[in-house]
Amino acid sequence: MSDQAENIRPVEDPMSLPLGKPIKAHGAEVQRLTFRMAKGEDITACGVPFTLSSAGEADIKAPAMSRMIATLASIPPSSVAQMDAPDWLAAAGMVIGFFTEPTQAKP
Repeated sequence: MSDQAENIRPVEDPMSLPLGKPIKAHGAEVQRLTFRMAKGEDITACGVPFTLSSAGEADIKAPAMSRMIATLASIPPSSVAQMDAPDWLAAAGMVIGFFTEPTQAKP
């Protein structure tokens, strides 16, 4: 298997992010967020959460990104609002990865 093929993750693999500071979601303390892959319906509902410059740098659209984080991590928007900036930025980086990294469809 080539190095490139080893770096492709299956579409349904969840991604997990440990939080530097826990948040409250659904009445419980949350120390780790688990994300699912973004789908077309998520983009329609939340908006495109970033744009890429010609140099490949992401310009994050904070309101759309916060909605996407809430949707993909299955937490309320109020929980996203509790996140410390480093945790929010790490979550945003994971979301950007869904749009920029190659995925492998199940046969």
